[in-house]
Amino acid sequence: ARGGGGRRGPGGPVRARASAAILPTLARLFVRREPEGVRELVDELVRGMLLASGLVTLGTFVLAQPLIVGIYGDAFAAFSFLLQGGSIYLFFKLTVSALGAVLTAIGRQGDRARGMLIGVGATVILVVALVPMVGIAGAVGAMVGSELVLVCVLGLYLRDVLTWARHLQTGVVAGIACGIGAIVHLSIGEQTDLAWRAAAVVLPVLVYIAIGLVSGEGIRAVRF
Repeated sequence: ARGGGGRRGPGGPVRARASAAILPTLARLFVRREPEGVRELVDELVRGMLLASGLVTLGTFVLAQPLIVGIYGDAFAAFSFLLQGGSIYLFFKLTVSALGAVLTAIGRQGDRARGMLIGVGATVILVVALVPMVGIAGAVGAMVGSELVLVCVLGLYLRDVLTWARHLQTGVVAGIACGIGAIVHLSIGEQTDLAWRAAAVVLPVLVYIAIGLVSGEGIRAVRF
């Protein structure tokens, strides 16, 4: 749920677990450490969440069709593109969970609440603007767009805490890895052979992990 009983989305359970995992530790560190040490920890935490969010996004993208077919049957396979397009929602949703947890840990719950209200407002505006034009695809776009707005707003509230150059670097690596993984998945195409279908899921994930390791981002996250 967003805020105090707002909307629920497909990333809700994952987001809640992420916040629950990092919030107590971060709050204790904020009390005990010097500001510079806290800033370093926050940077590493958010960068790690960016990498994890990218992996979840790519995993949802490559599993979209099997999930749709498994839940609704072969007749709905053509609609898997909606889940693929909406998978980027998880990238922003999980990043929002990390930024929101940081604001809560440093005692700025008011900024977090204001950001959530802005996100809800963005959702309403985008739904009204997009759904009449493109239907379900517009609803997916509104959901993704509102989370992007929320990431930007929370990021601005944390501009004195985050080191933007570091996060841009990690975000670019995650974006490139997701893009290449998606291309690998799509290049395999609609293969009926079981081995190829498995490869269409496994290879993109391996590509993402390999790019993360080669860039150094993955190694840094594991060490952290």
